[in-house]
Amino acid sequence: MFYTGWSASTGEADWALSPLFASQNWPPTLFNTAFYSNPQVDNALSEALKTTDPQQKTKLYREAQDIIWKESPWVPLVVEKLVSAHSKNLTGFYIQPDTGFSFEQADLTP
Repeated sequence: MFYTGWSASTGEADWALSPLFASQNWPPTLFNTAFYSNPQVDNALSEALKTTDPQQKTKLYREAQDIIWKESPWVPLVVEKLVSAHSKNLTGFYIQPDTGFSFEQADLTP
């Protein structure tokens, strides 16, 4: 009944919504632990994956998100803020858009 965190780590809107809210993703398939089901949401998510038109994708994901928000299958209790700091001796360290850390090019000099 809870998550410690979730992000669209792929940068794709589908990964932010489908695993958590698509009807076909009830456990154990994926992570729709609210057992949420709405045919309009399922259709919008499905159609968004079929189109390559960015404006159409945006419209469909917005439609799904608006319905999900209105129906509130979960009650958000907290939103964490990312707090980080680093030294001028640390280079190549990046905070990604999903608030994950990238250490791939990190370098610490004395």
